[in-house]
Amino acid sequence: MGAWKAPPLPTGWRTADQPPFVGRVRELDELMSMWPDVIGGSVRALFVTGEPGIGKTRLIREATTRLTELGSAPFVGSCVAEFGAPFEPLDVPLRRMLDLVRGPNARDSASQLIRQTVDPRDPHPEDRGRLISQTDRQLDPLRLASAIVELIGEAAESRPIVIVLDDLQWADETALRLLPRLIEGLAASRVLILGGVRPTEPDRPGIADEVLASLHSFEGARRIPLSPLTVEEVVEYARRRKVGPDASVRETAARLSYLTGGNPFLLREAWRYANDARTDTAGGITLPESVNDLLRARLHSIDAAQRGLLQHAAVLGMDVVPEEIAAMTGEPLGAVYEALDQAVAAGLLESAHGSTDDLRFPHAIARQALLDSIASRERPTLHARAAGMLGRRSPPPPRLTQRLAYHFSHAVSLGYRDQAIEQTDAMARLAASRGAHEEAARQFERASALCDANDRRNELLLSAAANWRLAADFARARSLAERVCASGGPRDRLRGAIEYEDSTVRPGLHGGRAVQLLQQSLDSDPDEATQPERIEALAALARATSRSEQPDEARAFAAAATEQARTIGDESLLLRVMYKGYAHSFRPQGLLEGYERVGEIWDRGTAGSPTPGAVDEWLYGVRTYRAAAAYLVGDRTALEGAEGELTVAADRFGNYWVYWRDCLIYGLNFIAGRLDEAREAYRRAAKTETRFLSDSRSNIAAQQLYMIKRELADLGSVRGVISGDESPHQHWAPGLLGIYTELGMARPAARMLTWLREHDTAAAHESGEWPAVLAFMTEAAVFLRDHDAAAQLRPLMAEYSGLNLMSGVFVSCFGAADRYLGQLDALVEIGDPGASFEAALELDTRVGSHLHAAHTRAETARWLASRGARSREALALADRVRVDASKAGWLRVVQIIDGDPRLRGRVDGLTAREIEILRLIDQGMSNREISVKLFISEHTVANHIRSTLTKTASSNRSQAVRYARDQGLV
Repeated sequence: MGAWKAPPLPTGWRTADQPPFVGRVRELDELMSMWPDVIGGSVRALFVTGEPGIGKTRLIREATTRLTELGSAPFVGSCVAEFGAPFEPLDVPLRRMLDLVRGPNARDSASQLIRQTVDPRDPHPEDRGRLISQTDRQLDPLRLASAIVELIGEAAESRPIVIVLDDLQWADETALRLLPRLIEGLAASRVLILGGVRPTEPDRPGIADEVLASLHSFEGARRIPLSPLTVEEVVEYARRRKVGPDASVRETAARLSYLTGGNPFLLREAWRYANDARTDTAGGITLPESVNDLLRARLHSIDAAQRGLLQHAAVLGMDVVPEEIAAMTGEPLGAVYEALDQAVAAGLLESAHGSTDDLRFPHAIARQALLDSIASRERPTLHARAAGMLGRRSPPPPRLTQRLAYHFSHAVSLGYRDQAIEQTDAMARLAASRGAHEEAARQFERASALCDANDRRNELLLSAAANWRLAADFARARSLAERVCASGGPRDRLRGAIEYEDSTVRPGLHGGRAVQLLQQSLDSDPDEATQPERIEALAALARATSRSEQPDEARAFAAAATEQARTIGDESLLLRVMYKGYAHSFRPQGLLEGYERVGEIWDRGTAGSPTPGAVDEWLYGVRTYRAAAAYLVGDRTALEGAEGELTVAADRFGNYWVYWRDCLIYGLNFIAGRLDEAREAYRRAAKTETRFLSDSRSNIAAQQLYMIKRELADLGSVRGVISGDESPHQHWAPGLLGIYTELGMARPAARMLTWLREHDTAAAHESGEWPAVLAFMTEAAVFLRDHDAAAQLRPLMAEYSGLNLMSGVFVSCFGAADRYLGQLDALVEIGDPGASFEAALELDTRVGSHLHAAHTRAETARWLASRGARSREALALADRVRVDASKAGWLRVVQIIDGDPRLRGRVDGLTAREIEILRLIDQGMSNREISVKLFISEHTVANHIRSTLTKTASSNRSQAVRYARDQGLV
């Protein structure tokens, strides 16, 4: 990475008329005390809270200035109250960091994603109407968090970084919700995040408060609440202002403290008033009776005409542009400059350079005072003028869309309703194009509330619902979709039903209500909706029906939708329909057909791609599903090929796909019995899950680790914290059952198995975790010798015959269902356990599941032993398993064999190695050949043979082989 130059501090921080910085010693010391940790390579975040004007920004400025002198690079962002850009306040810091660290022409996918998110320009008009597909956009928060973490981490390698995020109470919701991910992801980076936030206003959602509260668990995150300045601190302020003798200073400070309540901004304004009103130093100062009088006095220090121009400036925003005021009012530019000069002199505006080049209000309080001075009947007119002026600007300013939406919305009473709807809609689409889905959804809802036309209102509500879904607020998305279904025409009801069903998928809800809405909409007037919409609704009905425990009907709907899509020849529709119809369930019914369909989706979707790197991202979701299905059906070639394809996706699109690739690698290593490699893949996936999937509240990583530890017989640490009395309502009951079974805790296992049997429902069988539940229940039934439970579980397990069992997507891999079926049949003494074990071993071998093949052989040996306590075949098979499992470190398999007294050893005392050598002698090998085969010395081979001759009472090798044949060892 090349060197880059640190950005300067903002010009607005370098105004000449800065008041003295007094007090805040403790707070500044606390803030600065975090810097050594940052330098040492640990992210820190500090959020300064307090009422308006309390000094949050000033404290942050003071600290950042000092840290800049210590060599840090400052990146400063802030928020605008009414018409902030999507992704504020992260937009400006990220845009500047991207340009400095990687250059303005960086073309890698992560840089392009960040630039798309923080680019201030409006989207191209042709893109505004483009629909945002669920599979394409829902990944952005994860990808974006990953891309931002990589950029900031890269920047911090050169020098420590300070990121300032001010006025977070006005921040974009998507940006706010990324903060925990960023802090977690930057844990080992030299980064300090400083934020300022005031108490949430009554008319705004408390997202900032919610997010800050969620950060309490982060070691490096703190909050500093600011209190008013004390009287002694106000005295220090007055001393540094040099008002006169000490007695006069204390008297002045007491009055200032009483008037302002110790609020630093009001203290500054009160000082300005007093300084203007004072006639001589000896006479002291004159102060107004209240804060309102103070602000009123500042406003009335300039004449009415100039005050009117300032009111226009206040309507336009915090930043003051003379040309905008002149265009809005029709006044000559010279008159505007004169008024602004007077406002600067009165302290109502400030400039970093002492001119009108970059004017702004010194604080939101000052701007609000001007807004409050405007009569309510005049405000719509001023907003209409502002909108008219902005609409004539060419080229348009970066925030034109947001500003037009704001001003037109406040001028609706003057007949600007259509313009307000149009611009609010455009603002929402701009936010959606940058992945700010919460903001987009709110703006779409705002636009819908302005609509009189039902069709247009429903269109906006559906857009809002889609963005709430993409923002993972599924309940709100479903609520809006149902509202459209209730009030819309046939086509709107159809689209609302499709959206409702989409909003039930990721939460994994029962499909009953979606089925009802879809069927009602499909039964309505078929001429009102387009054929593609009806076909897509039919595919959605297939998915919803599948989640309603109606697999046969689901397959029929999916097949009908697919056939209709083929008939009209719309390739894009066909892919969407097959994706909805088939790539959603791992239930045995229809799995093979679904497996073939998703293979067709992949083949058709990638047919026009010249290279793997050019494949559309959503298709990798299909590939992930197909990889999981490949394990279930035993297609080893497709399973191994998926690793390379997901690696391409990971390299191109970031950590979301890194996560799924590592889950696949975990699964491949786990079933092969390479437990050390599986643990490494688990660690990588767990790190990604924690950093970028932390809001999903998943326990995927915990389940993956449990599966590894139980095969290593490494659950001793769990025994110390398990009492056996845990509540199934407070914990995941199947997980408790699995642990009780593994630890041999019969009474707790029996209690939990009974509870699960009593609470079993058909709906539970549709969930992705059902195979794990079924496996744990079967293991417990076999362990407890519970014939009733086994009889209840057998038909449920028989549904999976010929398939592997897996929970989720490579979360927990249990191997062939036929192994479990054989165990159940052996317990209840029905069926043909031997045939089930043979089928299981064939599937284990076909898919490369060496670990589960060992389990299958172990269970086969136990079953053989149950038929004859000293079965030679059982003992020989047990010896083979013991040797293989011991060598691979599969201690759970060894314990299964050694835990069965029928398989613990031979009367003749032959070891597994001695039996192995007898088999090689039977094949005609010499001692030298055996030593090469087994990687041992000839001397060791000779010692084993002498021991074997003694144990078998044989005088030579031939007699020993004959004994082995008689005993069924060879």
